[in-house]
Amino acid sequence: MADKFSALEDRVNRVLRLVTRLKKDNGQLKRQNELLAGELTEIKRRYQELQVAGRDQTAAVKSRLATVLHRIEELERLDS
Repeated sequence: MADKFSALEDRVNRVLRLVTRLKKDNGQLKRQNELLAGELTEIKRRYQELQVAGRDQTAAVKSRLATVLHRIEELERLDS
């Protein structure tokens, strides 16, 4: 009977150690998740900034291209 209680006590102790370790791991994972969530927020913000900058740059290129094409048309009219 004492052996059964000893075995049960060992199992309970192993479960307690496992639960303690899992709680510690869970805490670490939560902290890591919070850090990653912050990084993701920053990446999304930066991505939006780059999208806006890209649209602005595209608009500027289109405007310059329209100006160049207009000048070419004027030159072609003068040449005719």
